[in-house]
Amino acid sequence: METATELYSRYVTARTEEEAQQTLDLLFSHWLMGWCREAVERNLGCYGLRDVDRLDLISDVVAEVLLALMVRLQTARTGTAEPVNNLRAYLSSTAQNACFGRIRSRCPRHVQLQNRIRYLLRNDARFAAWTNKAGDPLAGIAAWRGRDAAVPCPELQRTVVPLEQLLETTFTLAEGPLRVTDLVRTLATALGISDSPTAPVEPDSVIAPERGADFRMIEREALRSLWSEVRELPTQQRSAILLNLRDTEGQGVVELLPVTGIASFTEIAQLLDMTEEHLASIWNDLPLEDARIAELLQLSRQQVINLRKSARDRLGRRMRKLEGNTGTGSTSEASRGTDNRSLRVRLGRMAESVFRRKGSQ
Repeated sequence: METATELYSRYVTARTEEEAQQTLDLLFSHWLMGWCREAVERNLGCYGLRDVDRLDLISDVVAEVLLALMVRLQTARTGTAEPVNNLRAYLSSTAQNACFGRIRSRCPRHVQLQNRIRYLLRNDARFAAWTNKAGDPLAGIAAWRGRDAAVPCPELQRTVVPLEQLLETTFTLAEGPLRVTDLVRTLATALGISDSPTAPVEPDSVIAPERGADFRMIEREALRSLWSEVRELPTQQRSAILLNLRDTEGQGVVELLPVTGIASFTEIAQLLDMTEEHLASIWNDLPLEDARIAELLQLSRQQVINLRKSARDRLGRRMRKLEGNTGTGSTSEASRGTDNRSLRVRLGRMAESVFRRKGSQ
């Protein structure tokens, strides 16, 4: 049987459309359909979905990915797109983005954990993340970088230790690279992280599940007000601050905006002057470092830092004005004081993460 590479080469150079279609059918039936289902099952396996939900979602995503891949190969054949150099790696990346696009609002806690893990893998010198020849994202000890084969994840007991400590323990027990999807699933189980499969995630419960309804409404309105100011920033200032946005623990913040209902994925892409496909391709890497943002914006790193500083200064002025406005109105002094304190708590958190983070530039 011909390899996938041989079939793809024969498809691209086919002299007739009939020959091309027959070759494409063979390529999909012998190789791509199996690879696609395997990649989608692996990517969706880390989110703790019920079997019935997961199986339905797998079928939908597989169909979506195969259609996108067929279109991509057809455009390569006609010369309107570059050839695909590594079919399996390209399919794996496409499947990962498609899965994440479907899951980000359905499993916010798993997505947040995944982003925290990716942040540690990129920024802690003890760890590393890379992609193997099959296109699977792998993770492990820095000395393992470049290894191609993944090992099974070890079984872990329930724990409350810090994530970086748990990550190091997991790699020590594994004694080899792990697939990132397997790592997320294993750590989520060990940390007791789950997303309810039977009820939709309410934005208010994500922002502050332990607070009362009045408090959550105030918090959400404060966030909406601040977000409306972010929308008014010049495009490059918006990009400089949103692509780097993280909380005081270094965790990404932008991925929470769709979950909390503050901004949709489409709106975020529009504000960043990106296509949704482009944003999806970098979503797992957020927050980005300044050098990467500079490359995207075609600016210097210092220009990115200056743009973000200008954005923070403007948001700071608007926040102080907003806080001042909360003291007006006909509400009683006690009630007004409570609301003001609630607003200051939430805005203080946002201010710290947006433009007053300790050690930020």
